[in-house]
Amino acid sequence: MLNPLSIPGTEPPDDDGIVKAGRLIAGVDDPPDWLLSVLVLHSRAVGGDRVTGEDEKKIDETLWRARRNIDQLTTFLKKFLPDLTSLLNEKLAFDILLALEVLPRIATAIPKELPPAAHRGGGQRPDQRPRICAGLVVDGWRVARRQEPDAGKDVCDACQAYWRACGHDDADGGRDWRRDVRRAISKGGYRKFLERQAAKSSSTSAAIAGT
Repeated sequence: MLNPLSIPGTEPPDDDGIVKAGRLIAGVDDPPDWLLSVLVLHSRAVGGDRVTGEDEKKIDETLWRARRNIDQLTTFLKKFLPDLTSLLNEKLAFDILLALEVLPRIATAIPKELPPAAHRGGGQRPDQRPRICAGLVVDGWRVARRQEPDAGKDVCDACQAYWRACGHDDADGGRDWRRDVRRAISKGGYRKFLERQAAKSSSTSAAIAGT
């Protein structure tokens, strides 16, 4: 399986479908490993159940509480670090130092304040899954090909291939991806993350080649 992670309660993505989507995004027969890993990693978000407005509210509240707890724990560990390290064994002391390095990085990805409630009329919130799908395809295209995509057939076909690989049925002939793709081209959002993954992959390959 391509999936490097085991996600409880989630069906594994279609490996052949992920590779096909990767080929369409990268424009090569052998898509880069970093791209395939990212597509697999986000397959749960793209292929899962539709997130409701109430779900989004719960997620925001949970993340906010997590951020507050991380800040409190980090403050405590810094304040009592000398006392703690003298009382604990060497391994636990090292784990504390590691936590002080990792926890602030996690915290920076979480907003300090709860987002304001959306002032919307009645009706269902927009489905975020196609937006995530199109965003990954568009920015994956940018990073892998080093060129700007458009809302043409090739990019839309790549979106549909990834959508299908994540478990969605396209018996109706598939979605019209043009609006989602145009929005992704305008908004972006995944490019920096994908660039970091590509850079990590290049560094690892260079290190292996140098051994």
